[in-house]
Amino acid sequence: MGIPIYLPIAPRKGTGIVHDEPGYTSRTEFAFGDTVTVSLWPLDTGVLRAYT
Repeated sequence: MGIPIYLPIAPRKGTGIVHDEPGYTSRTEFAFGDTVTVSLWPLDTGVLRAYT
């Protein structure tokens, strides 16, 4: 579909994954509270809240 970055978030678990590179060959897993790089931008996931 031509979407360069895929960022699924699992709020029940407080985790997520950044998929990028052609064909989503790069995978970076993170927990809420981590800072991850999405393309060229840092994303502070500390502002995300997990479901309780």
